[in-house]
Amino acid sequence: MVIPKYQIIKDELKQQIISGKFENGDKFYTEA
Repeated sequence: MVIPKYQIIKDELKQQIISGKFENGDKFYTEA
């Protein structure tokens, strides 16, 4: 099964948001 790159990025961002690690960098990641 091939996962589209955007899906991988989306999942990574979701994990980062959940962990709160990038809470202050949200704007940067939304634009990416």
